[in-house]
Amino acid sequence: MDGVGGAVDADRVFRVLVDELWFASDFYYSPIPLCTFSGWCAAINCLCSILIVAGAVAVGWIYQDKEVVSTVPYKVVTFSLLLAVVVVEAWEIVAGVSSNWTKMTLLGHNIRHELAWRRSGCVHAALAAVLRLRPARRWRDKMGQNSVLEPRRFRRRPGLLTLLSERFYGRAGLMRSVEVSEDVKGAVLRALLSSYGRPSKGGAAARRVGGKLDWALYGSQKSWAWDGGDGSSNTELILTWHVATRLFEMKSTSPSPDMIAAGHLSYYCAYLVAAAPELLPDCAAWTKRRYKEVSENVRAALVEKDGGGGESTAERYERLAQALSAESRDTVLRRGAELGRHLVGEYAEDEASACRILADFWAEMVLYVAPSENVKGHVEAMGRGGEFITLVWALLLHAGITTRPDMPANAIP
Repeated sequence: MDGVGGAVDADRVFRVLVDELWFASDFYYSPIPLCTFSGWCAAINCLCSILIVAGAVAVGWIYQDKEVVSTVPYKVVTFSLLLAVVVVEAWEIVAGVSSNWTKMTLLGHNIRHELAWRRSGCVHAALAAVLRLRPARRWRDKMGQNSVLEPRRFRRRPGLLTLLSERFYGRAGLMRSVEVSEDVKGAVLRALLSSYGRPSKGGAAARRVGGKLDWALYGSQKSWAWDGGDGSSNTELILTWHVATRLFEMKSTSPSPDMIAAGHLSYYCAYLVAAAPELLPDCAAWTKRRYKEVSENVRAALVEKDGGGGESTAERYERLAQALSAESRDTVLRRGAELGRHLVGEYAEDEASACRILADFWAEMVLYVAPSENVKGHVEAMGRGGEFITLVWALLLHAGITTRPDMPANAIP
């Protein structure tokens, strides 16, 4: 990373990572890797699918011509099953032929047997046709969004599709997603180059993000220790800064690139806490329980301070800041409200600096939580379309970063 210049195309970097994880997703969730063993394996696999399709069509023709099945219900069941077999096998053939694995294998054969293949124009035409086919998209370039303060904001509308999404994807299927923006990619890559590419005393490589919230870095001399006697956790830090970011966002006057990056990453980290805690450093069961406690506390605070539906953004900010600052509220909410008020007051005349602080913080937080030995969790995430944190995990693997910075001894395991 030291040799990387200042002008880095973040979008191109992440496109390469998406293609790489696309290959990995195909490897784990399809029979396509058969073609990597040998061309004969791929040919036999395709031939078997063709024979199954032909057999299903022949069985259907025989049943219809010989009237083996006479009653309507039995006909419906029989032909539905045969149609399902044909569709599945036909899809496997199409997906196998158009996959990146097949293209890579064919190009390899073409290079190794160039002299023999050059004589046949049909071979070159077939190869060109296969290379033009678009593979089935297994990686969605999106990031889930969730808000602790506004849980309904990113919830999908109730319906059959929502129920199916919840059935297959869990809580992640209940929350909406947004495209991973250029601003988010740029912020993460900038933080990576700053913290790991050129190690500094204050960078994420030299300190644990959130181990100590040093207000001197953010315009004040106040110091707030998170590694005190009551323990510390990344989950609580994420939720605290998520509350502060949302409160500051309410007072922000313009959606700058830094504010967009900070907002999307803040909502995404809250989404990970709620829907994919296994990808975070803290214990997944403890994270779920802590998120539930904070969410219930938020609901109680909002019920007590219900401002009605006609309030302005400024009135909503004041109501939330006041409700979350009450002594009876959870420590996470009180600290988040205090931090949000501090950012609003300290940077009232310089929003750009506050937006950059928030964008850098969330980018560093994603870089901190991404390194993990939980390969199974990332593979399972690929099965549901992939997670942005998996892209960052792969990016850090290429940079030689496989573990997180050391955590304090009293941190939540």
